[in-house]
Amino acid sequence: MSDLATAIRDVLVGFISTRPKNLFSHLALELEDAGIAYDSSDVLEAVVTPDLNAPARFQLSLALAKWDYAAAGAAPWSGDTAPQSEARRAQVYSILGFPQDAYATLTATFPIFGVIDTEIYGAKWDPWYTEERRGAHNFYWNAYSGVLRSKQWEPEAIASVDEMTNRIVGRLADPTASAPYQSKGLVAGYVQSGKTANFTGLVAKSIDVGYRLVIVLTGTIELLRTQTQRRLDMELVGEENILGGVDRNDPNLTKDIDYIGVGDADWLAGKFLRHGINISAQPGIPSIKRLTSFKSDFRRLKLGIDALDFRRTGELKQPAKPVYDPVNIYDVDARVAIIKKNKTALTSLISDLKSIQADAREIPVLIVDDEADQASINTKKPTPAQAAEQRERTQINKLISELLTLLPRAQYVAYTATPYANVFVAPEDSADIYPKDFIISLEPPPAYMGAKDFHDLVELAEGVTPTPANRNELAFVRDLRATTDEEFVTEMQAAIDSFVLSGAIKLWRETQVKDLKYRHHTMLVHSSHRQADHLHLYHQIKAVWATSQYAMPSGLARLRALYESDFVKITAARAWGPTAILPESFDELKNYVGKTVSKIMAVNDPAVIVNGSKESDYDAADFTKGDYWRILVGGTSLSRGFTVEGLTVSYFARRTQTQASLMQMGRWFGYRHGYMDLVRLYIAREVVGPGRAPKVYDLY
Repeated sequence: MSDLATAIRDVLVGFISTRPKNLFSHLALELEDAGIAYDSSDVLEAVVTPDLNAPARFQLSLALAKWDYAAAGAAPWSGDTAPQSEARRAQVYSILGFPQDAYATLTATFPIFGVIDTEIYGAKWDPWYTEERRGAHNFYWNAYSGVLRSKQWEPEAIASVDEMTNRIVGRLADPTASAPYQSKGLVAGYVQSGKTANFTGLVAKSIDVGYRLVIVLTGTIELLRTQTQRRLDMELVGEENILGGVDRNDPNLTKDIDYIGVGDADWLAGKFLRHGINISAQPGIPSIKRLTSFKSDFRRLKLGIDALDFRRTGELKQPAKPVYDPVNIYDVDARVAIIKKNKTALTSLISDLKSIQADAREIPVLIVDDEADQASINTKKPTPAQAAEQRERTQINKLISELLTLLPRAQYVAYTATPYANVFVAPEDSADIYPKDFIISLEPPPAYMGAKDFHDLVELAEGVTPTPANRNELAFVRDLRATTDEEFVTEMQAAIDSFVLSGAIKLWRETQVKDLKYRHHTMLVHSSHRQADHLHLYHQIKAVWATSQYAMPSGLARLRALYESDFVKITAARAWGPTAILPESFDELKNYVGKTVSKIMAVNDPAVIVNGSKESDYDAADFTKGDYWRILVGGTSLSRGFTVEGLTVSYFARRTQTQASLMQMGRWFGYRHGYMDLVRLYIAREVVGPGRAPKVYDLY
């Protein structure tokens, strides 16, 4: 094997074996079992396969994406080829021994993926986060990347998260360095584009490499905090750390443990990550101690203060040395707290950190600030109407600054889809959260539906007729122009009909496509920030639903007309993938319409208000206990950060004063695996503003 081939083989550490026989050990074993001698043509046949789940295809796709990202000159094999270029691919194919006439087929099968949109770096830094360092400590990252694969993430998307989190961790301070340094950065992503997946990967790698206190600051509402807590528990922390040694089959011991006592459907179905080992017995692999739970934000630990103390628990191999010393840090358990940006919770955490025996100055800390433009920024000169919010912002900003002062080894990474405020923080204020070390913009994977999928950013050539095939507006957007009550009912009926019809199509598709399952199916209605308006709209929706007559000829006739005039044409207009199939006629959907109505009416109410006016609102938007098919009516709680699972139809009629607010309200952005063609946005085109000479706004 040539030196170049050896070098490129070594890049595969972690996901393809380095057996000297060849690069694809799993494929080689299969070939050996079949009595076939290995050569590149065998590999080519195995990887260029229509089976998207074929192991060889998946592994090569993951490897190619990783090699695409590698910086020029980063390894001997890369030569002077540029990242994400055809020349880079040709270099890789040549080293792997593929024939030149197969290059085009390989690139068509494995497209050169993604662009890292923007990187802005500040001060110089020590490139400590090397391939060797990553390979030596990667337990939680390997577990999380396995979760992403189980969720049917494309290998290119997994490689993108891997590469981006490598770059972010690399810009943090070395947690084992003798001199403390605080790195502060900003990661800007698209609304609903996978920022949580990125920071979960960041948390995984940070724990692997030595950060021992992780604080995730969510938005200001409990609904978002619990969703973030559950996701990290489910996809990173895992069953073993949640149970903490308790026998999962003993109901007396587990009844008060998160997710078990409340009958969480994913826990009962075994969908929470299982590491498969006794973590506490593995040297060099930290357990994770949760300082918050699904049920509870951070509170003073009081008698349980030892859970936060790194010195009272006997975890240090050499107590005379600091926590961050390499001889200690890799066997010290990690602590994770998912906290609202709330004065009480942050004050409690700061008080406990001041009360522990360990010196807070020796603890490597990662602070992830999700929705970082909300509450964290200390904006100036508020209007009278903003005074209450400003007081809260000032308090939260002060507490975050106090936390950073208390923890000189803390790294601060802000995540947001609307970073306008963050970059205007005064950079001369060293105690503030200005992203002095890096700003990175994330480019979403291809499966993401964002603004460019709902808008038409390029004009058609002269003489070309607009169609759903070439115009996103015609494919996805449905106008709301009602000026009378009768017109309102007609438009709302059309939106609800789309919700029911798309649900029926989903249920039909489950019978046609192996392993396809639509657990959640939702519609979001958002027209105001006022709770009184939510209640009024909720009753209007129920009134329309009550007269929809989906079991009667009139209701079915209405759905048939919508199916033939809208859904058949839109699905046929574009190449949506193997799941975008429809029955030959509407008649095949009739039974599924009834099943859809039954699922939506599972609790005898098609709609629910989710606006935080009472604690039961949060329970009403609980996606954890089973299938959730419902219409959600809300405001702030549903317009920032919170992920509405299975969102298919959106009804949006609210005017807002700021671009940031409008972007955050774009809940219809996100991943729509298996139903991109069914997504519809009903949006107001003529909203009349306030005042004596009101302006008219086109929200789209």
